[in-house]
Order: sequence, then structure tokens, then C-alpha cells
Amino acid sequence: MNLKDYEVSDIRHQATVRSALWAAYGDALGFITELAKDKSAVKYRSGKSEICSLIPWKRVLGGMYGISTNLVSGCYSDDTQLRLSTSRAINGQGFFDVEAFAKFELTVWQAYALGAGRGTKAATQSLTFKNKNWFNNFFSVKGNIYTNGGGNGAAMRIQPHVWAAQDLSNPISFLTDVVKNSITTHGHPRGIAGAVFHALSLATLLQGSSLTLEKLVTIADSCKNIPNIIRSDDYLSNIWLPEWEEQLETTIDQAFEIVSNELLEDLKISQDWLNDPQEDYRNLINLLHLDKPEQRGSGTKTALISSILVLKLNKLTAQQIIYEIVNALNTDTDTIATMFGALAGIISNDIPIENIQDQKYIKSEASRLYYISQKIEVQGFVYPNLIKWTPQRSAVANIFLRDNKLELNGFGIIEPISTPSHGKQKSHYYQWFKTEWGFTALIKIKSEYLPYSEQQNITNAHVEPLSDNKLPNQLVNKQIQQDLPLSIENPVADINEVSIDYLTKKAIASHFNPQIIGEHILLLSSKNELPIESVISYSSIIAKAKIGRDKRGVN
Repeated sequence: MNLKDYEVSDIRHQATVRSALWAAYGDALGFITELAKDKSAVKYRSGKSEICSLIPWKRVLGGMYGISTNLVSGCYSDDTQLRLSTSRAINGQGFFDVEAFAKFELTVWQAYALGAGRGTKAATQSLTFKNKNWFNNFFSVKGNIYTNGGGNGAAMRIQPHVWAAQDLSNPISFLTDVVKNSITTHGHPRGIAGAVFHALSLATLLQGSSLTLEKLVTIADSCKNIPNIIRSDDYLSNIWLPEWEEQLETTIDQAFEIVSNELLEDLKISQDWLNDPQEDYRNLINLLHLDKPEQRGSGTKTALISSILVLKLNKLTAQQIIYEIVNALNTDTDTIATMFGALAGIISNDIPIENIQDQKYIKSEASRLYYISQKIEVQGFVYPNLIKWTPQRSAVANIFLRDNKLELNGFGIIEPISTPSHGKQKSHYYQWFKTEWGFTALIKIKSEYLPYSEQQNITNAHVEPLSDNKLPNQLVNKQIQQDLPLSIENPVADINEVSIDYLTKKAIASHFNPQIIGEHILLLSSKNELPIESVISYSSIIAKAKIGRDKRGVN
């Protein structure tokens, strides 16, 4: 295949890159006003009472004992950070490695998270435990309960699944990954349905179709079918679903029907607003109660309003609408703006007028996902061996010293690009770094590493950023065949290399064959590291899967 067929002039390629850039741009602008109660708070942060451009600003990090640190112009928040995490977890063949996303990306992200919500942080902390994974992350931490997680923290990050989709006309081909991604941190149907609603809106536009009110009604109604996606996956059906229904004391079908009906009701309210000649954004906020603390970060309402605002693009530009969003204080400014930006970028004629932090890296990841959508296999992020990977419980433990150079756990050497910032806590400091992979991060670091926070040269970068026009030849491996099966790798001979994930899948696929389960337990008990814990984790997963299958009467 000739690479010139896939130059940036390709309509979908352009749309994907614009979508990624506008999403990051909306996030960067909205981050400045996020959680600001009034204009005086915005002015304290930025020197301006209204935000109409990207500017340097300051933010307090780390609570009352933290620091007030300077953020660069175009600095983005957790919305874009986790979108990039999702992107990295999609490999060169388009396979979403949800375990790498859960156990590596999210747990290391703790070290550089900016503006993260309490629910996502609680979910991430839970994932540091050895017996927790994406399919059983039921947690209750300081009032944050997994099954109450109906916020927009999942919807804001799932765009890469759509950008990389090889068959947009078949929603199940990308919605399964959207649901898996969401369920990793969010257990309430609003959080999951919001992600699905946004993904379907994005896919509609990326196919070249218009987003209309009638189409949004169809999408909202289809959210009733999300339980079918959940039942189609062995892990979700056998492990996650029984536990979820037991804790909520309701069926998954009833729960998603309620949420689907809520979306349909909100669309009726939005229709009245669309029929109003003034179409004042603040009025829509009031109608949907998005200025109320209990609704502000709703996954479904955020997805809905970002799609509704696309219908205004025949009257206003994307830039004008984003300005409205980010200056509507007491709303979730950055997430509404980033999700609207992802949608508007597809049908916009231009990229944002200002540069975003890590713009080159964001463009390169968007291009990589585009090539995946065209069935061209490309090199992606190389994860550590997850069988041997142990997530760090503490965020600062993800930064360590090797050969007198600072490293971010799993990402390699990090280069300081700012001076250290100190707060009241003498044991830590904050500093901006650039990773070998091309993205930057503000990281909290132990004070003992201060002597090493000097300029270092980054060497052996793993991936060169993609050019604006074409994919480098060295990243093109082969044309992916249609319907290429993605199978689990064969276990290695060394028992210490065997994954619990692999063994549980084999046991479930065998219909809980006692001989196979017994062999697995004996294998795990022979491991050099944590044999008892491994057996307990394996047995717990198998027991929950068996109980769930028995309850449903599945043979």
C-alpha cells in the first residue's frame, strides 16, 4: 500500500487531528476557570476576570499544605492526560489493552495528575491493590463509592476508541472498549452511558453524518442496550455484573433504562432551548441544573450538553462556543469544553488559533490512531511486563533514581524543564518534566531527589513524533488483515511469568473444569513471589465468576 494514500489531506485524518487538538484546547481554556466560584477567583488565578485566550496562570496544588504553582500557557488537565493514557493503551493493531490502562497508566498517572476528580482518584488508588483489576474495581474510599461513580471522568477520555475504530458503521466494534474503559473507574450507569453517548455522537460526525436532535434521541434510546455489551464480555458478564447487581439490588437492564429515559427527558428540555431564538448558554445550564453541585459533573448531562452545543455551530464558531463554556462559572468548564471540542473539531475547518502544551505529541498520537483505523499497524507505547509489574501505592513512589537520573515509573528518564517549586511540606517539591515519549508533566517529588533536578539530556527516545503529512516508514509494519483475531499470548514455560489474567480466562472458558482449576492452583502455589496471594486472587475471581454464572443459569 502506498503511504501517499494516507497523507494528512485524507478527510478522516484531518478530522481526527482537529478533534484531538480542539479537545485539548477546550480542556486547557476550561482548566483555568474550573471550580472558580466567581470572577474574582478567575482573576486571582490568571490576572483576568474573563478567559478569552490561553495564558500563563497559577493554581494551588496539594490542598492547604500544598503550593501555588505557575502553569504554562496551554497547560491541560486530567481530561487530556487520561485521553492520552487511553491512546497509549491502544496498540498498533487497534487492540485496547485494558489491563495496561488500569494497572499501569492509571496507577502511574497518580504521580502527575492535574485537576483530577475525587472518584477517579479513589478508583485509581484502589487499582494499586494486587487483587483489584479493571473488571472488579469495587471500592469505597472516604465517601467515594464505586457504584455511585456517575461522573464524566470516563466520558472525557474515551475519544481514542472512536478515532482508532476500523468500522464506524458497526458501533459494537468500539463501544465494547468504551464500556471496559469506563467500568475501570466508574460503576454508575450515568458514568458509563455518558461515555457511550459521547462515543456515538463522535462516531456519527466522524462518518461524515450530521448530528441532529433526532439523531441524539436515537443515541439516548440506544443506551438501554448497554447491558448487552456488558453481557458480551466474559469478565464483565461473569465477574463484574453479578457483583454489581448484588450491591445495587437491581438489574442492569432496569438501571440503564432509567438512565436512558433521563437522557430522553433532558433532550426534550434541550429542544425547548433550541427553539428559543436567543439560545442563551446560561439558560441551558439552568434548565439542565449543571450549575448544581450534585449534577455539575454528571456523565450523561455533560455528554448531552456537549452534543447539543454542536447544533449551534451553524450560528457560532467553535471558538465562540468554547469561550461561552469556559466563562460559565460554577459548571464543569474544562470537561464540557473538551468534549464539545472533540466533536466540533471534526466539522471545523481549522485547528485552534493558539498552541496547546504538548501539541506535537497530541498530533502524533491522533495520527497514530488514524493509521490504526486504516488497518496500518504502527508502533505504539511499549509497556513493562505486567505480570511482574507492581503498582506503587504512593504517587511519589513512581519517581525514582537510576544511574543518577530521575525516572518516571515505566516511562523512563524525565528531564527537568522548570525550577523546583516548594510549599509548606518540606518533604516534597513540584517540578515540570519532559518524558522520553514527548509529553510533559508537573510531578510531585521527594525532597531527597532535589540535587538531581538539574537539566539532563534525554536519550534513546522510543518514538519520533509523526510529521504533519505522513507516517514514517519505520513505523509501518504491515497492512492489518480484515477481522484479524486478537488472541491471548501463550503462557511462557516459567511459572513466574504466568498471568492470573490468562489462567482465569482459561478456567472460565473451560466451564470451570475442576482438573484445570486444580492445576492452576498448583501452578500458582509454586511461584517464587507471593504464591499464597496469587492463589487467593485467582480463587476469588473464579468463585465470583462461577457464582455469577450459576445465578443466571448459564451452563
